[in-house]
Amino acid sequence: MGEIFGAGPDLPYAERIARLYAIGVGIWDVYEQVERPGSLDASIVRASEIPNAIPDLLLRHATIRAIALNGGKAAEGFRRHILPALERRGLDDVDILPLPSTSPANASIPRAEKLRRWRALTQYAATQPSPGDSKK
Repeated sequence: MGEIFGAGPDLPYAERIARLYAIGVGIWDVYEQVERPGSLDASIVRASEIPNAIPDLLLRHATIRAIALNGGKAAEGFRRHILPALERRGLDDVDILPLPSTSPANASIPRAEKLRRWRALTQYAATQPSPGDSKK
């Protein structure tokens, strides 16, 4: 988000969120709650997965045009828990973008390739940051 939209970790958290919100980018986990010993998504206890109410979010905010999924586990959880509910409610006009995990643990894809793929989000942003914004 820093390199693409100028909302990087050098900014205070509240400012990063405000910057993303201003251009129409929101961040929300697929899961409301999950049990995960350690920090790796591979450790998620499947029986503990409680998805966020993404179908309800889409009903309340009809301007949402895309959902970007950060990594394979997010995409898997989305397919299993969220997608069936979207289809039942007729909410299939939102683009679903499975993207590579931004985690440093995902070293199988070079950083430049991850960034290239994540830039797909720019087509959905309300405004584009100027090239120098990512350095602020």
